[in-house]
Amino acid sequence: MTTKKTKQTSAEPAPTEVATTPEIIPTHKWTNSDGDVLIVRFVSQDGKSYGDFQHPMKIGESVTAPDWDNKRECGGGIHG
Repeated sequence: MTTKKTKQTSAEPAPTEVATTPEIIPTHKWTNSDGDVLIVRFVSQDGKSYGDFQHPMKIGESVTAPDWDNKRECGGGIHG
């Protein structure tokens, strides 16, 4: 009986994991081509949220913010 000797090689090192940061999407790209934005919002069972704001209760209804402004700061509008 003959035996073959094989050269032992060291195991390949495991690939190193590289930490990645999530892509930050600029504010002006949050909307689709029609300018609509989907915001998921938790409200009470009667559809009310902070400040007694009444959200629509029927599927397909839209909500508008009576205090909307275009300032790029926290304030008027709807918060998700």
